[in-house]
Amino acid sequence: FHQIEKELLEFEEKRKNMHLYLETERNKRDIENSIKAMKNKELEEKERIKQEQILEMKKKYALELQEKVNEYKQYKNHIKYELKLKEEEENKKKKEEIKLQIELNKP
Repeated sequence: FHQIEKELLEFEEKRKNMHLYLETERNKRDIENSIKAMKNKELEEKERIKQEQILEMKKKYALELQEKVNEYKQYKNHIKYELKLKEEEENKKKKEEIKLQIELNKP
């Protein structure tokens, strides 16, 4: 009877130890999962910040590019205006030369 009682106590002790072991493993796994989740969250936050910075850089570049385009358009319009003035001046001179030629050719 003592032998059975002893084996029963040993079995109960092993069962408790197994329960503690399983609980410890479960807690360990929970902690590992929490750490992984925190790392993932941290990586996601870093990626979000990186994407925001990229977007800001793109916006800045787009504004600078638009500024350059506007400057170019103004320059182009100025050149067109200068050419038009030059052409008008040349036409005026030609008209004057023609008038002068006409007057010189009159008998």
